[in-house]
Amino acid sequence: TAVGTQLNMKGVIGMNVGVRIPAELMDDSIYAVLTCNGEETRIEGSDFDFDASTGITIFTVSRPAGRDRNVVTLKLYNANGIVPLTGDRCENNTYTDSIYAYLKRMESHATFGPVATAMRNYCECTRVYFGYDPDIAPDIDAMVIDQSKTAPYAAVIPEVMPDGISYFAMALELKEVTALRVAFSLASGKNISDYSFTIDGTPYEAISGGGNVWYVELRDISSSQLSTPHAVSVTGGGVTATLTNVSALTYANNILLKESSADNLKQLVMSLYYYSQAADAFFHKA
Repeated sequence: TAVGTQLNMKGVIGMNVGVRIPAELMDDSIYAVLTCNGEETRIEGSDFDFDASTGITIFTVSRPAGRDRNVVTLKLYNANGIVPLTGDRCENNTYTDSIYAYLKRMESHATFGPVATAMRNYCECTRVYFGYDPDIAPDIDAMVIDQSKTAPYAAVIPEVMPDGISYFAMALELKEVTALRVAFSLASGKNISDYSFTIDGTPYEAISGGGNVWYVELRDISSSQLSTPHAVSVTGGGVTATLTNVSALTYANNILLKESSADNLKQLVMSLYYYSQAADAFFHKA
C-alpha cells in the first residue's frame, strides 16, 4: 500500500494524502484513523474518497492556518489488524506528516512552489500572531509591508443608509476558518428584525456581535476567493444600501491603513495578500 501527497487548494489550508489500497484489502471491515493534535478521527471504508480512475483513495487533511505545525498521522485497519503502509514518511505502518513539512517540500516544485511558499508564510504569520506553538521559531520570509498593494481592495461604503442603522466595521476570523464579517450599528430603539441583509443577492441572517452591533458573515473563504469582491446589502424602511468591493483583502487594507495596528498583525494581513496573489496566479485569476 503506497502513500503519496499533493497540495489541497480546494479548501483553506491542507494537503491530500493518497493511498493505493489493493482490492483484496478493501473489504467491509477496513477503516482509517487520522490523528492530529491528539484527536483521533475514524473514517469508515464506506466513507473513503476513492477515485476509480486512478485507484487511489484520498484522505484530506485540513488545519486552521496557524496550526500548520500540528503533526498528522494516518493508519489503516481491517479485520486482520493494521494494514501495511509503505512510502515516504511511513514508519511502522504509520504515515506521519504536517502541513508545514509538506509545504517546505513543495516549495521547490515548479508549479506549486510559489503558492506553497506563500501559504507557508501565511500559516507561520498566523501562528505567530495567535501565539500557537511559541517554542517553535517562526519560519517567515522577509516581506515588504506596502498598503498600496491592498488599496485596490478598499470597500466602497454608501453615504446613505437605511434609517436607524449604520456601517460599523469589518473583521476577519482566522482561528478556525477564514470568515469575513461585515458589522453594522443599530440605533437605540431600533429592532434588527426590521432590516434584511444579503451578500451577492443571497439572504443572510444578522448575528449579534454584542450591544447594538450586528454582523453578517461569509464563511469558509478558500484561497482562490480571498480577493473575490462581494456586495453586502442592508434593507430597511424601503431603503437599500450596498457596500461593494468587499473581500477578505478589504480587511487587510483596513489594518494597513491604521497606524496603531500591531506589527505582527500588519505582517499577517500582508502575508494574506501575498498568499491570495499566489493562489490567483495558480488558478489563473490574476
